[in-house]
Amino acid sequence: MGALIRTSDMTTTKRRNIYRHHQDGQVSKLAPGIFISRAAFDSRDPWDRFQLRCAAVGYAYPRYTLVGKAAAAVWEIPFGDLPGRVELARLNGAGGLGTDLVRMRGLAPIPGQPPQIHRGVFVTTPLQTVLDLARWYPIADAVTAADHCLHHNMFSVSQLGDHAAHLARHKGAGNLSTLLMLAHGASESPRESALRVAIWENGFPAPHLQASIIDESGQFLGRADALFADSSVLVEYDGRSKYRNSPDQTTEQALMEERRREKDLLNLGTRMIRVTAETFTSGQWIHDLRRELELGKGRPLDQRLWASKGLGWGSPQDKRPQGLIYPI
Repeated sequence: MGALIRTSDMTTTKRRNIYRHHQDGQVSKLAPGIFISRAAFDSRDPWDRFQLRCAAVGYAYPRYTLVGKAAAAVWEIPFGDLPGRVELARLNGAGGLGTDLVRMRGLAPIPGQPPQIHRGVFVTTPLQTVLDLARWYPIADAVTAADHCLHHNMFSVSQLGDHAAHLARHKGAGNLSTLLMLAHGASESPRESALRVAIWENGFPAPHLQASIIDESGQFLGRADALFADSSVLVEYDGRSKYRNSPDQTTEQALMEERRREKDLLNLGTRMIRVTAETFTSGQWIHDLRRELELGKGRPLDQRLWASKGLGWGSPQDKRPQGLIYPI
């Protein structure tokens, strides 16, 4: 965290200058003895500012470890909403901190998963961090974090399950079985993870994830974020960066290619739901999906024309790749 200014490393004169700059508003204080240029801090997005606050607290209190969303931020593991305070747990013994900067948590040790130093501060391991998120936060936050870790091979589903057993008697452990059911390494973005949890929460059947689709001649038509095969319904989340220019393709070309791909898929007999940030927040996608699933009843997509990375939730067997053409 090179942007942070640590007064413990300074001479007395330089330290006085930092405190003077703090008084005149040129630098911001993030934690005792930890500062940052105000202009540099204000120019960053909320995630980066939270990550810097977490690192600052970690530097300021070396006898404690960052946990929960604070640890996730330092590991750059995505989750849901940013919390108001930085979560800390004492490394040894008991006792908290009398400051509004932090929220104290009880550290539930897991064998083989001691806190470790990452980017200069103590943090819980990615595996313990994800399990703690499931105990302390809405399940969508924990699934988002778990999906990211699984997708990037930070740990495996079996490791997650094995270590979850050590927290069975701790507060919030009831959510761990739900996490294990929903976590899936096929998810490619935080919004995909949140959407899948919302599909489950709204009582829809489990869709197939990252479904590759071909036509009768064997030509690859495209890949959908989710496929409800029994109704031939495809679901895709349209992120804000989806149509950003690439070195080889303009935005207009990307849009034209997307429309051609969608036309080919529709000609195959599928129906498509596109979820945006706006329709996700408003809940409009729920009504759209219910309508399309109803219209698609009795019209399954031929099993020879698709393959997936498994169902969106269920047992490890359910979440294994399915279909003869996978991968394309």
